[in-house]
Amino acid sequence: MDLDLLLADLDPDQRAAVLSDGGPLCIVAPAGSGKTRVLTRRIARRLADGSADAGHVLVITFTRRAAGELTRRLSTLGPRDAVAAGTFHGLAYRLLRQRWQDQRRRAPDLAPSRLRLVEEVLTERNRAPIRGVALEMTAEIDWARAQRAAPEAYCRAATAAGRRTHAAPAQVADVFARYEHLKNQRRLVDFDDLLSLARTEVERDAAYAAAIRWRFRHLFVDEFQDVNPLQHALLEAWRGGRADLCVVGDPHQAIYGWNGADGRWLESFAEHHPGATILRLRHSHRSSPQIVAFGHAILTGAADGAPQVTRPDGTAPRLVRFADAPSEARGVAAMVRDARPPGGRWRSIAVLARTNAQLEPVADALSRAGIPARRRGRPSEDPIVAAALAELRSVTGPGSLRSWLEETLADEPADTEHEDGAGAVLPAPFVRAVEDLLAQEPAADGPALRTWLSTGGGGDGLASGEDAVALLSFHAAKGLEWPTVVVIGAVAGVVPHSSARTSAARAEERRLFHVAVTRAERELIITCYGSQPSSFVDALETSVEPAIPPPAELRPLAVPPTVDPVLAALRAWRRDAARAARIEETAVVEDRTLAAIAAARPDSIEALAEVTGFGPLMARRHGPRLLAAIAPALALAGPPAPDRRRS
Repeated sequence: MDLDLLLADLDPDQRAAVLSDGGPLCIVAPAGSGKTRVLTRRIARRLADGSADAGHVLVITFTRRAAGELTRRLSTLGPRDAVAAGTFHGLAYRLLRQRWQDQRRRAPDLAPSRLRLVEEVLTERNRAPIRGVALEMTAEIDWARAQRAAPEAYCRAATAAGRRTHAAPAQVADVFARYEHLKNQRRLVDFDDLLSLARTEVERDAAYAAAIRWRFRHLFVDEFQDVNPLQHALLEAWRGGRADLCVVGDPHQAIYGWNGADGRWLESFAEHHPGATILRLRHSHRSSPQIVAFGHAILTGAADGAPQVTRPDGTAPRLVRFADAPSEARGVAAMVRDARPPGGRWRSIAVLARTNAQLEPVADALSRAGIPARRRGRPSEDPIVAAALAELRSVTGPGSLRSWLEETLADEPADTEHEDGAGAVLPAPFVRAVEDLLAQEPAADGPALRTWLSTGGGGDGLASGEDAVALLSFHAAKGLEWPTVVVIGAVAGVVPHSSARTSAARAEERRLFHVAVTRAERELIITCYGSQPSSFVDALETSVEPAIPPPAELRPLAVPPTVDPVLAALRAWRRDAARAARIEETAVVEDRTLAAIAAARPDSIEALAEVTGFGPLMARRHGPRLLAAIAPALALAGPPAPDRRRS
């Protein structure tokens, strides 16, 4: 691999992080600074120069989607051998299954639902379980497990942390103890047990610890601000005090403190790892200067000190006020319809809300307007996927999953393929999930896939590849980005949420709003209703826009928009390249980069290399085929308009 090409499209801070020989190494990466690019390039650089071996690399992410994205990006950079990547829970369960098999120990069953077990405990106690109470109890048990607090220590830990619950701490502790007893009685383990058991196996057996540490010599951790004490303890058990550790994170995106995450592991990294190297990425490559400045002002209240921005100027973030929530929902549907550019895709737009309940009226308004929208859901909510998962219960034995997948895909009718490469039988995102697992575990079977999906991380459902507006909560949107983002419901009591009663909780709400607005690349619209907008929007430099009353009914556009022939040719080239490599289309080239290439109208490798987001490495790898694919369209479309600019 050519090191110069590997570094050619990186900024100085990114290059320093990729080339650093420091260890332990902490890379602080603000929103939009390219942390995934830096992480993958750093791994690729170390594989190329021999300072790391692919078979001994372990990459820990917080969602299965992130692990798959990282391994797909690595595959486009040249390394032939796959690295081990996955979530804490998924990796722990994989190692435990192998451990139990080697020792011929009967493996416990994985509890299908912690909430269901808590409801059983409450039924025994009260004979009338209330779902809200069960949800709160489950959340408190999850928090306690993350803090490594046993039932008898819950009251003390909850008091010290300022936890506030409707039930008395003693009642929570009692349910917690009974929950643990019920699990033991049925030989069940839950997700947090996987982490505790994996750590115990390492700590009680020196030979096993040596084998694990020999196998995983090079450790990389993404989203390190989201690590909780239990996960950190497991990481340290795997690391064994060695210096070959690289973590990436952003303290301004620490938004899971309510669930036990502790951003202090990132903020005080140097204290816990004497001699560590701390590097900071100071450039934002995702959003316009106006959006970056607003996101910074939300956090600090100041206009100065924001990350340096490489994107061109865009429109200022807008705040639109409506009379009430129903008017807001209809108004958002109208704005979404107007936000899609001619020839553009609905998937370039996202509507984000503090709670999932706020998205329901918007989803209804979009549906009435004929605008396609999608929500992130559990795999079992797709009837095709649910049927496949049910069938996979009986697909057992080494290598059976690969055989099942190949046979199923071979049986799909050739004329039922969709535009995004998905077949009529199995949706493309589900196929990618199976292939991600097989890249890690070639001998996996059906039950292993079910576990792989269930340990994929919170909110990591099999998102559809259809062209539709994304409807997500602030938490679920973390790690994603769109050209246009509409943040709804920015009213007092919701943003920040009324449940945030402590200063720490309110600070987390501020970071959460910062995460939401920095998902936008070019256009950011914030909506509210009533007379009390959120205090967080005070950072906007413009006054509140008077809202045009939304129409009572919206109708789909009667005339389909004209598609740029160059962009259409680029999409066809990308689709073919993704199918040939058996990877996701956006792993080849992202949508915004594809649009930038279409705008630039490149007619040479050199011109293609100058397009921001593509660069010399990609131009050298894909340039000849890409240019050949768009040549006929270029001849028809002619040169770019004088006012086009690369982005």
